[in-house]
Amino acid sequence: MKYIFLILLIITHLYANSENINFQKFVKKIENNIKNKNINYKLNKINSEINLFKYRSDISLYNEKDYWATPIEFFKNKGGDCEDYVIFKYYLLKKFNIGKNYKFIFIKYKNKNHLILSAEINNKNYILDNNFIKPYIIKNIENTSYIDPEVILKRKILESIWN
Repeated sequence: MKYIFLILLIITHLYANSENINFQKFVKKIENNIKNKNINYKLNKINSEINLFKYRSDISLYNEKDYWATPIEFFKNKGGDCEDYVIFKYYLLKKFNIGKNYKFIFIKYKNKNHLILSAEINNKNYILDNNFIKPYIIKNIENTSYIDPEVILKRKILESIWN
């Protein structure tokens, strides 16, 4: 399972030099800001910083119906759609070792398909969502439609290599 995160990390860091430097500075700024802070502060900071980026559809960015951007692509494009927010937040939580048992949860929001991120912290499931400023807690995640991030990212990476 750790291999997919490593592949995502490698792809993210090899994408483009100038954007990579700016991306690394952005990530380092967040890391420095959350160091030695409580979990609520960390989650709020990560969620709010990434939510500052503009929502942009895959059609407008990539001329594709469904494209899952790497964190550096999202950063370079100054935004993306819901799964791009989720992937970037997942990347940051993993990088900063915040939470466990991450899940990409599929929901309907305003009659549209939507993806949100769940991270288990202190036996609570925190939800990070680009439609809400602050993360929130849901009690029973088992009744939701979700997939393990490692499974879906592995599939997306393999699809991009084979296509």
